[in-house]
Amino acid sequence: MIVEFVGLMGAGKTTLHERAVRRLESAGRPFRTPRTVAGADGSRQDAPIASSNGSHLPLARLRRLVCRMRASWRSRRLVALAVRHLFGSGRPYGDTLKGLRWFLTDLGNHWSARLTVPSDHVVLLDEGIVQRMFNIFVHGGGRIDLAGIKAYARALPAPDVLIYLMVSSDVAMHRTQMRSGGLSQRFRGLTHTQLQGVFADAARALDVLVNEIRKSAPHPLIVVIETSDLERARQELSARLDAILTVGEVPTPI
Repeated sequence: MIVEFVGLMGAGKTTLHERAVRRLESAGRPFRTPRTVAGADGSRQDAPIASSNGSHLPLARLRRLVCRMRASWRSRRLVALAVRHLFGSGRPYGDTLKGLRWFLTDLGNHWSARLTVPSDHVVLLDEGIVQRMFNIFVHGGGRIDLAGIKAYARALPAPDVLIYLMVSSDVAMHRTQMRSGGLSQRFRGLTHTQLQGVFADAARALDVLVNEIRKSAPHPLIVVIETSDLERARQELSARLDAILTVGEVPTPI
């Protein structure tokens, strides 16, 4: 079962992902994340999904490369959309290559999880392929390509459960500003009003993305959690995860 989070910067993805990890540990449910592979006893060991425990570094790199190549072929329409947007967005060349590398990594993680992870494991992604492509279309600078987002959603290899962390653009902006690292370099030259516009546009684009995924077939179970109050969001997330795990399989979306 692939469970993926999606949300604005500052929506609480990292915070609630860690809460979900602890919940799965306490429930004794085997799980994996891109950085953490759960062993048979549920203990956490650092390793990417595409690697096997105990692999030597060159072999692990080769496995990841093969996984990315297979994933790219399986989702070649999606890759074409990402490449076209990345190289046409006007980003610095180095940022474009970095964005492409992370995209292929997340795509490889998705297909590796889908094809190789045992069915009784939960694969938990705080930034999976949905979030990665949202970042590509929204944070590349210039006008947000809503048509591209819709086309991407239709080409998406969807997770089983998509947890949409919904928060107002103002709250997301404030939390992002309060982080220890502050705003990323691409936002530091913006005025307060311009920054508000960026977050408001991103919130609208995210709604379009999730609604388009909801219309796709087959589509994932979409769980919407309002995260303005993070403590309440933690409690709701735990309850929703417990319900899904108790059923033992992903409920049929309505």
